[in-house]
Amino acid sequence: MSSQSFLSYITNVDFRFVFPAFLLPAIVIGFAYYQLSVGYIETGRDLRRMEANTRSPIFSEFAELLEGIVTVRAFSAERRFLDNVHLKIDITTKVRNLSIICFFAHICSITMS
Repeated sequence: MSSQSFLSYITNVDFRFVFPAFLLPAIVIGFAYYQLSVGYIETGRDLRRMEANTRSPIFSEFAELLEGIVTVRAFSAERRFLDNVHLKIDITTKVRNLSIICFFAHICSITMS
């Protein structure tokens, strides 16, 4: 048997036996990928919107603080502003953690169903 006929024999074996055996798993993997991508896109969009809405007050608070820094220092109100900013950062962090949890919960619900 020459090397060229051996290669053609291996190629024919691959297409006849390996490809049909992989066809069913490929369909299942493709379906799971599609379900994950649709759910991820919808969930990700909503969570990014929520995160942006919680981040916005932090930026406005910081800009307000920069504009009135002289007044804040004159009345020794640094602690009040810092506590307010820390509270807003905590809320933003909670939303970010929620988005991570929702993402993994979505993946688990797809793989277990």
